[in-house]
Amino acid sequence: MKRNYLKFLFAIVCVLNAPSAVAKQNVALTVKGDQQIVEIQADGFRFQITNLAGAVIAPSHADCGLKLNGQKVKSVQAGAAKNTFSVKTTGGLTAKVSVALKLGVATFTVEPLKQGPHTVELSTAGMPVAYGLGDAGGWSGKLNLVTDKKVRYSLVNNGGSKRWQSSFVIFPRSGLAGVVFDGEKASVALGLNEYTMKVDTTGPARFHYLVGNMPDIYREYRTLLDDEGFPNIKPKFDLFELGWESWAALGYQTRADTVLKSITNFQDKGYPIRWAVTGSGFWEEGGTTTSFGQYGEKFADPSAFKTQLNDRKVKWMIGLRTNFVLPG
Repeated sequence: MKRNYLKFLFAIVCVLNAPSAVAKQNVALTVKGDQQIVEIQADGFRFQITNLAGAVIAPSHADCGLKLNGQKVKSVQAGAAKNTFSVKTTGGLTAKVSVALKLGVATFTVEPLKQGPHTVELSTAGMPVAYGLGDAGGWSGKLNLVTDKKVRYSLVNNGGSKRWQSSFVIFPRSGLAGVVFDGEKASVALGLNEYTMKVDTTGPARFHYLVGNMPDIYREYRTLLDDEGFPNIKPKFDLFELGWESWAALGYQTRADTVLKSITNFQDKGYPIRWAVTGSGFWEEGGTTTSFGQYGEKFADPSAFKTQLNDRKVKWMIGLRTNFVLPG
């Protein structure tokens, strides 16, 4: 009797101390590539990305990895094709999800099965350091976009201060980056506990996660940009040198002689000015920064002026802010 009682207690202890076996039953599928592994849990489509040694690169979200129209995924079933899934939300929405691993990039394609507009969100847990998001990140006032509060960055083009829309975020400490090109009204949420890419779409939406060291990630990103049709234009390296801007230095007193004098003074004092920008301001009441016609002759001989600057190894650029209005 005593021996049977001890066996019973031993069995209970074994069950209570086997969380790994329970967690393993919740894994819907493991997708293995050359550089990374994606493990997806059926509970909320919570996924994580690891390297081949098992170290976590992108940790899974604590609650839900995929939402459709704001509804959490509650069930995941393996699809007919390899590395595909059928998912269903708490409100009954369904979608097909596929995971493709190629050249250090994990691509999640989410295709809602009901026709019409949908909102798709893909989430991991938060990571400590993140850079990127074009103008949305630049105007945040912070270099590291991860703060103690979750912030949602809307990627909008307002025609002014925010024109460079980019969903690209890089997590240098984690060896991870993420980007989405599909859909509309894209936004990215970042915080200590969450990293979410969100888009509105009427068709499939692809979310890309890039893994590796920094050179590898940017190489993979360049490949994605090529695949999406973005032009590969090398930057003009002189523009990374020290430059000079007309308005900040001279305001309405901008003209050929004042520009040349200002740049010459800087260079004579040891500042290696290599480029100059003269903005395109045309105000009848206040004056103008550049003029080649209506507002006088501030730059009477532009070609000669450009030659003078080039002799000083300065490239001259003219800003363009012009409205073309139809007659009448």
